[in-house]
Amino acid sequence: MSGVAIRQARPIFATAFTRAKEISLRASVLAILAALIAPVATAQAGDATLASEGNWDLKRSSGSATSEAGCVLTPKTQSRIQVSKDRLVVTGLPKNSIFNYQYRIDDKPASTPAIPSSAMQNDGIIAFDGDALAEILNGHRFQIRILDRWHEAITDDVDLSGLKDLHEKLVQVCNERPHAVRIPPT
Repeated sequence: MSGVAIRQARPIFATAFTRAKEISLRASVLAILAALIAPVATAQAGDATLASEGNWDLKRSSGSATSEAGCVLTPKTQSRIQVSKDRLVVTGLPKNSIFNYQYRIDDKPASTPAIPSSAMQNDGIIAFDGDALAEILNGHRFQIRILDRWHEAITDDVDLSGLKDLHEKLVQVCNERPHAVRIPPT
């Protein structure tokens, strides 16, 4: 092979090698994105919708992170958020890898960064109950920003329209036996 042919061959091999690395990197990124999105889709797929109000659906679920008696509220848009009778839960987070989180309701200032409890870490969730849940139910918009231990941000921003009214229906429906579910007329 002449010196000219060798010089021309090197860029071709280098280009092919670089493209192979790019394809491998793209495949890795897609695999990571699929793993992050899967819990979100699973939390909302396949559950029977009992009622809808605003941006929210009341669903009967056989298994949810809220561990209620089969009743859960989920946004109509893709989200990690689920609401039960007693709490709001951000689901599908990396277990034992949450660094901290902040949330904001409406146009109020963001909360102070908080470190999740060990129980939340073990379950891969962030949960709000009591006064925090009441404040969320009375709001119009809920935003949460979660940092994992690698300082990658996971964010969720949901419209709360219809949540409070539908939550009242959830409380009524979930207090009944699972096989005797009746939605009160609106």
